[in-house]
Amino acid sequence: MDAKELAAQCCWNLQLSHFQLARNDLGKAKKHCLRASMSINEALRVKTDFLASLVAEIAKFTLEYHKKLMKDGSLCLLALEKLQWLASTNSDRDWFPILQFDTIDSTAVMPVNTVDDNMLKLPKLSSDFAVEFNETVARLSIERQLSAIKIDHSNRNIKPGTLALSDLYQDLLTNCSFVLSLLSIAELGKELDLRSLVTFHGNSKAKVELYFNGARREIPITTSLPFVLPPHEARSLHVRSLSSETLTWPAILEKAFLIALGEDYTFSGSNMAQDTYVLIGWIPEIRKTSNSRLEEIAEYFKLKEQGLVALGLGTGPMSMELAKQLEVVPEHDYVLSHYDDVEKVLILRNPWSATTMSENSMQQYLRVDLSLLGQFSYLYVNWNPNSYQSDRVIFPCVPLDWSEMFLADKPQYFFTNESDEPQEMIILVEKFFRIKGKLCVSIWEGTKSLIYTTTQYPLVEGGSSSDLRLQSLRFTTKPRKSYVISISSYHHKLVICSLTVFHKNNSLQLKKAKPDLPKKSETLTGYWNGMSRGGRWTCETYINNPQYDLKISSPNTSVAILLAAKNPTTEISVHMFHCEDSDVGRKIRGFDKSKLLVNENYSRLICLLSISQLDPGHYRIVASTYEYGETEEFRIMLAHDCDEDIQLTQVPQALGMFEQNLNFEWNGGNRTKFIVRTDYSNTKVTFQLLAGSDLLCLGAYIPAVRASLFDSASGKPVVLTSDWNDSIYGVFLDCDIPEKNVNYILLVERFEPGEGICRINVGSTSRLKIAESR
Repeated sequence: MDAKELAAQCCWNLQLSHFQLARNDLGKAKKHCLRASMSINEALRVKTDFLASLVAEIAKFTLEYHKKLMKDGSLCLLALEKLQWLASTNSDRDWFPILQFDTIDSTAVMPVNTVDDNMLKLPKLSSDFAVEFNETVARLSIERQLSAIKIDHSNRNIKPGTLALSDLYQDLLTNCSFVLSLLSIAELGKELDLRSLVTFHGNSKAKVELYFNGARREIPITTSLPFVLPPHEARSLHVRSLSSETLTWPAILEKAFLIALGEDYTFSGSNMAQDTYVLIGWIPEIRKTSNSRLEEIAEYFKLKEQGLVALGLGTGPMSMELAKQLEVVPEHDYVLSHYDDVEKVLILRNPWSATTMSENSMQQYLRVDLSLLGQFSYLYVNWNPNSYQSDRVIFPCVPLDWSEMFLADKPQYFFTNESDEPQEMIILVEKFFRIKGKLCVSIWEGTKSLIYTTTQYPLVEGGSSSDLRLQSLRFTTKPRKSYVISISSYHHKLVICSLTVFHKNNSLQLKKAKPDLPKKSETLTGYWNGMSRGGRWTCETYINNPQYDLKISSPNTSVAILLAAKNPTTEISVHMFHCEDSDVGRKIRGFDKSKLLVNENYSRLICLLSISQLDPGHYRIVASTYEYGETEEFRIMLAHDCDEDIQLTQVPQALGMFEQNLNFEWNGGNRTKFIVRTDYSNTKVTFQLLAGSDLLCLGAYIPAVRASLFDSASGKPVVLTSDWNDSIYGVFLDCDIPEKNVNYILLVERFEPGEGICRINVGSTSRLKIAESR
């Protein structure tokens, strides 16, 4: 191999080494690094003067990387860098980040592997359309153009149209957004920026630089393009120039763009804002025209003249009648090319060839009255990033685990406007390729800390889910205010995202939001089903709701309890009570307001209970739905600042190991006896007496009752109750039956004679025989 091929092998192995290191395979990373070192050492030996500078730069980079890899191992790459490399794969192809050596980067090194043109997906055309890939004279034509117009590569102020980009058009391929992005960038005088994205190498190969998945990446491809065979050879599957048939590098750029997206030539659609970002990295903003003032258009065009924005319009869905009236095409993009402030007319640029289209809607330039702006759906604005400073993070976004209203398990980052003036910000979230699904980006005002629910702080921007790969929010911060950005994923798999904050504040820093309460317990899953579907506290069954014990040992402890239902329409709440030591592990027997710490209102889907300065002791947590009888799954979690680890311990639902239920009618009387007998000594029993046959709620008439237990033979009381009780939650009697095979009498009394049914629920540590005494 010559030095050029050896340098290519070295570069390829360096990229593979980084990729394996990101996957935490240190062994393979070192193996590829060794191969890179061997290749570049041989290249140094056989290099020519023409390649000396390139080989020297790669050799220096390889040596420094080798030293760092041997010294730091897996820590050789930062977490952010690892995520960039891990995000290299899309549609079973790897698009690695560009390696920056010194004055050159890895795009200057010829590719080792390129995409097989025979494997590229092509659109379904008519049966008489045939397509084949043929080599182009791209490199020669570009060299001739550059030579003819004597372009100084250090001069970035190229006259618009110099590289014949002003008359590019599309034909068979429905990628209007990409072609319009090229035209829009050309209108800004950025042709050379586009041209520099394509680096031609020998053997009909090229590397194309694009920005996606959080990094500048290289796409190694062949310079062959798809041509339509006779009799339709005049039609085209790639972008062309009306004035220069030899101008093919835009088609090479287009080819790499389509391949990188993973759809090849079966392009399903994008938009100008996103495509412009992929090409030159200008910040995309997609605005609904319904939210735009007509006066803003003139302001945007002033910014465009200053080279600060690129502009476009999107029609979105519309009726064919309206489209014909406006002379536009539904779901189509246009460059906002010019604005006549005198006549209030917009000049729109179309990416189709006017020579083959006769309808007005197919013309390359369209005149639209400004008053009709609202008939379009979207305004595309790409902001020049050179006008801003930026802070960026890359992070994994896991699928929704809790409900969408619960934010504590979602990525959150904060920043603060430390100045005394309002500051304009642009928040950009990029969802990396591979996984389809929606993201929700939200900005919350007034905190630096981790947010638990969507109801804690004011939402100032965002809050709506979108399946767009790039989402941006532009807003103005208040002086001395902090903001938290949350990102919720609706994907079924993990997706990697980047978050970039563009600003003009030297002191602004983007940091990960941390919880006010640093520790949290294990998340528990529970259910409201069967007897535990207790409903709100005004129902007699409230005490049957799922309950948890909590023990606090440290003084001044703060806790936050999160309760979330699976069904978004379910109204839920959580209550916290003081609990006596003797009641630990036993269901509550009423809604005792004297022991209640906080009474939260019922809310849909999610409930947050926050309490500070708790004293040491035992506490009881009750999770309930508003409606009785709702079957539902829920999750509950505890966050705290206690020195020791604390956990929620579920309280048994049953009255005892063995349960039975019976009832009787009062029939105008005021007392009833039952014979109670057990086969085991020292059997613990709990009786619960409830009034009526149906569920009772607060306000219903409930007769006062009491219950006692006596030895049947001696008549001596085992437990004697003197107080009457009319609690809606029932009257409880706890007793210990001392002897086995002995009859005991359960006496149930009513304060005044009456009618109705009395229900008795019995729980015991061993089997119990109970029957009404006749």
